[in-house]
Amino acid sequence: ERDAQALVLVSNDKYMIDQAIQLIHNPENSTARNLDLNSLRDIFREAASRCDRLSKGKSVPDEDYFSSSARKLGETITKLGTFQLLMKHLANAGLAPEQQARRFLFYFHHESTSTLASEAAFSGDVIALTILISRHPLSTLKLMKVLEELPFEIELSTYASLLPCPENKFLPRHQHGPSLLDQTQLFEYLCKVQHQSNHLGLVTHICTDDFDKEHVVTSLMNWECDETVTYGELAAWYRKLVCAHVHAGNKQVQDLCEAGLIRLGAVDNGKFTFPTREC
Repeated sequence: ERDAQALVLVSNDKYMIDQAIQLIHNPENSTARNLDLNSLRDIFREAASRCDRLSKGKSVPDEDYFSSSARKLGETITKLGTFQLLMKHLANAGLAPEQQARRFLFYFHHESTSTLASEAAFSGDVIALTILISRHPLSTLKLMKVLEELPFEIELSTYASLLPCPENKFLPRHQHGPSLLDQTQLFEYLCKVQHQSNHLGLVTHICTDDFDKEHVVTSLMNWECDETVTYGELAAWYRKLVCAHVHAGNKQVQDLCEAGLIRLGAVDNGKFTFPTREC
């Protein structure tokens, strides 16, 4: 912990940033195993702050290096927050703080978000799934594949906010007024729910603190989806999902039909409509 505090106080910006990047790329050659998650968080945040300050200077030496470092640190900070939230959710008291840091650097940080989300869905862990999807955007195609992993017996109401709408949008189940939200707005909405009553029927913590929230929002605003799904493909997916639930004898078929039709804009409730599309 003293090593972490000393590193944060180092006056040489490039050295401090270099050491933080080394923690990410070569944890086995660092003091990572002696650090806890909070120490890691402080180091990465300080390094990211210095990258941001240096990038705004009039004369920036090694501009590409600082830009690349800022991106790597940003991704790591977001995923570290996700890891902390998942650890809190799973209540793994058996892991000591320094073991948690080691587990993050050696394993969790290098796993793809879609893989982690698929594993959470397959195990029926909607809280973990919500944390992952809200903080780490997936294309609609990947999101659909992840949601297909959910066991049929999981209550639709617990994951309705994650059901896809056209154009990478979402429709939170308990939002007042059915307006579609993009990925950033979904995250902000769920953060608001976190600080209010238990609207989702789950105790779901989406952010660790205000800094984490601001950082994730910035990251989501800069995200660009490189994969699109047509309206017809999305409609076919909902039909496929409903048929699977019918064959499984699931009692939630009617609710799923309604949820899908609303998100496809096929229900005219006088409050919102989608443009007419060819399937």
